[in-house]
Amino acid sequence: MQLKDSLQMLLSRSGIHLLLWIIAIQTIGATMGALSAPGPWYANLTKSSLTPENWVFPVAWTFLYTCLAIYGWQLWQRQGPDTHKTIYTLQMICNFSWSYIFFKQQLLSLALAMIGAMIAMSIYMIIASIREKSRYWPLLVPYILW
Repeated sequence: MQLKDSLQMLLSRSGIHLLLWIIAIQTIGATMGALSAPGPWYANLTKSSLTPENWVFPVAWTFLYTCLAIYGWQLWQRQGPDTHKTIYTLQMICNFSWSYIFFKQQLLSLALAMIGAMIAMSIYMIIASIREKSRYWPLLVPYILW
């Protein structure tokens, strides 16, 4: 897609809807993050050497939420099974509530179970997208890898 085509798409009704999806997902994610920011409890935990530096988290989540927003937007643009949309919605609810469960409630077992559920739902969506011949499934891969 050339730059001109990309700009035309962004200025179209569909492009405006996409931008609204991205803004909405980013806003919800940022709000939930701000309401459940890690505090002294998390700072004092012994962390894996694989834990990224603090500055990586907002950069990574901005990218991941953009990918998830684009994926959700395209899901609602086409006729597809309601199950796929339901799984996406449940995955996003889990995603947005995870920080609160982990950082504020400190329910580690539940937070771990939620991570497993989010990965399983993402794998389901990838498989469903591949079966539906959607080209958007790669947007979920970084989320699973994170």
